[in-house]
Amino acid sequence: MPSYKLHYFPIRARGELIRLLFAAAGKTFTDQHITFADWPSKKPEMPTGQLPVLEIDGEKLSQSLTIARYLSREFGLAGDNSLDQARADQVTDTISDLLGEFFKYAFEKDAAKKEEIKTKLFDSVLPTFATNVTKFLDMNKTKSGYFVGKKLTVADLAVYEGFEDFLLVDPKSLDKHPKLVAHRKLVLTNPKVKAYLDKRPKTDVIGLSQGHLNSCTIRLNSPVDRHPAQRLTAIHSHKMPSYKLIYFTVRGRGELIRLAFAASGQSYDEEKVTFETWPALKPKMPTKQLPVLEVDGKQLTQSLAIARYLGREFGLAGEGNMDQFLVDQVIDTGADALTAYVKWYFEKEETKKAELKKELVDTTIPKFAEILTNYLENSGGKNGFFVGSKLSLADLACHETFTDFLQLNPDCLKDYPKLAANRQKVEENANVKQYLSSRPESVI
Repeated sequence: MPSYKLHYFPIRARGELIRLLFAAAGKTFTDQHITFADWPSKKPEMPTGQLPVLEIDGEKLSQSLTIARYLSREFGLAGDNSLDQARADQVTDTISDLLGEFFKYAFEKDAAKKEEIKTKLFDSVLPTFATNVTKFLDMNKTKSGYFVGKKLTVADLAVYEGFEDFLLVDPKSLDKHPKLVAHRKLVLTNPKVKAYLDKRPKTDVIGLSQGHLNSCTIRLNSPVDRHPAQRLTAIHSHKMPSYKLIYFTVRGRGELIRLAFAASGQSYDEEKVTFETWPALKPKMPTKQLPVLEVDGKQLTQSLAIARYLGREFGLAGEGNMDQFLVDQVIDTGADALTAYVKWYFEKEETKKAELKKELVDTTIPKFAEILTNYLENSGGKNGFFVGSKLSLADLACHETFTDFLQLNPDCLKDYPKLAANRQKVEENANVKQYLSSRPESVI
């Protein structure tokens, strides 16, 4: 039985889904709280200079959703097969987006601006997300009340926690969404989750009470059996599924998906959406966002959930659960890098755009290059790959990240020879090389 230690601030926020997974599984872990006063001295000890970090038998792993997905697979809370994992992922990633919107409100210090953000959050953002999440609930053909299959998964815990903050601000905020209210009650029928929530301090938004600021060990009884990684691999039918990617005519959030198809030599159709045709198509998409992948007509959403699903299907996700984690943390780091790049790309005010470019070139790109080099050196990869001894989604994600960055600074990899060599390894893959040679040049 591995030993687990969670390093995080004494708040719920990005660490609470991880705690809920331990609770639901009945697993023991040490919750090492780091105060904001202590964080500057602890920051250099963390792999990416960020929290949360999960320490497993002394090895530190980062990226909150990557940790959550790893634990859900270990504890049998990820779904029963690869497609179920994708269904759970799309819900969890949607809730992560929702939390990002909420944190803008929670951490705003200017009172007038805070009230303005709150109005938009509760009048527009919350109803949109609640409607989209309800659609995911309706898509479960078992009609069990859970998001995936007939039992509790990480998706249910993510949704429960995702709306908790809104209900603390306004207890009536879900009154117009009765299926989500019923779902919250269903989650509470799980005795382990209920026991944890009953003991969890009643707090203000995202925080924990002062009585929980110190390091503590949480012990939970009745551990569940670990599900072996092979139980969570894809369940294939004799008939090869048909795939259709629906996305805009840019690389953006869809390119890692295209690269996964290219690297594996898998055929797929692509419906390219122009910005002129998007308004008419938008209502037909599960979350009114792109990309969407249709698998035998079933629509999957959330770009990284789709990429991870294809990675598992096509043998690009690593050989076991830990490998999947190591691949995931690179993918999620690449997604963070893309967010910074997109912020610069879509800025319209010229002075601000120039400032953002300078920040990217001088600070952001070197920061991500150092993080990714650290992953490359410490993930146990061989032959210049991030994970294992062959190409994975991690390598493709890193390649795509620097396709953007190299357009801003062609010399950005000069001081990072291991990343440059990894990029070359990706381009030596015959399938990838052929795809890249025919791909149109694009800024994003």
